[in-house]
Amino acid sequence: MSSEQTAVGQWRPDTYWDGRGQGNPFDDCTRGLAAAPVGIVPEALPPHEDGEVEIVLIKMRSTTGDLMSLRVRRDGDAYVYRMVNEYELDQVVVPVQSTRPLSFHELTVLLWSFRWDECDGPELVGYWEYKHGEGREDFDSIREWFVFESEYYEGLNAWHDERFEQWKASKPAWQQAEFG
Repeated sequence: MSSEQTAVGQWRPDTYWDGRGQGNPFDDCTRGLAAAPVGIVPEALPPHEDGEVEIVLIKMRSTTGDLMSLRVRRDGDAYVYRMVNEYELDQVVVPVQSTRPLSFHELTVLLWSFRWDECDGPELVGYWEYKHGEGREDFDSIREWFVFESEYYEGLNAWHDERFEQWKASKPAWQQAEFG
């Protein structure tokens, strides 16, 4: 993907069904960032539906290495998206469907806005606000909570860091200095 395509966000994969996005290739190990040793905490994401592929894996630096998986499947001519995690919470993603693979921009809009039904706001900024409001973690620790992986889209971690810096800049200067 060229930097020009990335900058305007219009790059999109030709297809999601090219053999990638099959999920965890390991039987009893997690792809998460658990504090527990690898192999102690198995991955608990729900199985893929028929014809479904994973387009983004979001890892959280939690004790158990929580994961979220953005998946897509075909339904006739439509591409239908869903976000899953190990806890089977209901989620809201927009768009719910499209007629072709998402552009990088469309994907980042979806990732920025998705939320779990029980939460008031989007997952990413909601977590940042929660941890910042607690005052228990510095900004670097909060930024490093989410790690994005995709076999289809490059640059998701850089996008996340840019959005995080915009959020951080919205905080009063004294907070930025105090929480580093």
